Amino acid sequence: MECPYCNKEIAVTSAFCPECGQSISEKQKSVTSENYWSTIENDDKRRNQEYQKAATKQKSEAKARKAKTLAVVISLIVLMVVGVITAFGIISKHNAELEMVKANLPGMELECSYSQLEGGFWFHYYYYTLKFKSDETLDYYYLTTAGPADKDDIPEFKGTYTYSIKRNLLGEYYISFENEAFTMKVSADNVPISLSYGK
Repeated sequence: MECPYCNKEIAVTSAFCPECGQSISEKQKSVTSENYWSTIENDDKRRNQEYQKAATKQKSEAKARKAKTLAVVISLIVLMVVGVITAFGIISKHNAELEMVKANLPGMELECSYSQLEGGFWFHYYYYTLKFKSDETLDYYYLTTAGPADKDDIPEFKGTYTYSIKRNLLGEYYISFENEAFTMKVSADNVPISLSYGK
């Protein structure tokens, strides 16, 4: 083997170099110690690199989460704005059509009738006539018979009432006054065309 200090050949079992006098075991201890601290330093460097990677990854994930949250918030705001604009448009159209129907009602006369079995033996017939006036009132005529009405059976005037008219989102119109309610159908150009009793 060679002496690590003077590079002369020495016996493997030598504790000291016969040329330079250095202790071989001390050199080996020193090398072992240097190796230990070198290993510690390398481990520290490796851990530091891993920490830096983890910290960088956490920062990028946090940025991605913030970006995703911001995108969701912006999307929700856009949807809400579109929803409000759409709702406003629907309500405006709804109100405009309701006003057109109200404007077309004065001077109109709408009739309806229905029948129902009573007592299990005979049909009872109900006849209604509504005559609309320009002051948001109507003349109400009513007739009931135990069987179909004859030609000379005329609905009786029951009074003049202030009525209200409402329209639901499906475009169905309802007229109500006192304790009475009617469903009204209108044409495509918002002219009332028929009436049925009840809602």
